[in-house]
Amino acid sequence: MKPGRFPQMLGGETLLSQVFLTAHALGRAFQSAAAAKGVSRTQGMILGQLASHPDGVTATRLRQWIGITAAGMSTALTDLERDGLIERTPNPHDARSLLIHLSEQGYRRLEEFPRVVQAIDQRVFAGFSEEERRLLKDLLERIRLNLGDDGRPECPNEADMENERKEEHID
Repeated sequence: MKPGRFPQMLGGETLLSQVFLTAHALGRAFQSAAAAKGVSRTQGMILGQLASHPDGVTATRLRQWIGITAAGMSTALTDLERDGLIERTPNPHDARSLLIHLSEQGYRRLEEFPRVVQAIDQRVFAGFSEEERRLLKDLLERIRLNLGDDGRPECPNEADMENERKEEHID
């Protein structure tokens, strides 16, 4: 292919380009709003997952759900623990790992996030009719389902469980 003839991947010509650019714009908007509440976007996602799992979860499971690297998770957890938003306790089912829980302060911080999400939702859908809002949400869900993502955390297989047990002792 001659120089200058490479197809523009993020120029807005394809649906993939628009979805990619929109996802990044949403991420930046959420990051900015979350930072105003004293946490990063990643930390907010971690706090949200922990609120849904009051018995605690492992760092590996959180990583799988949120989709970040082990180093990113380690940094986020260290910062959250330093700020008193999470607590780590021994895992009664596996002595080599720790369970991560929201602290009382973490629950209080998380109470702000529904307002953050609502504010972003209002920005995103400014000028949209109710029908357009519903249609867009339905279409995005269909795309996600077409890609094989039903929205549930992946169910690990036995190999994943063994790798998790090996990794958890370092968290």
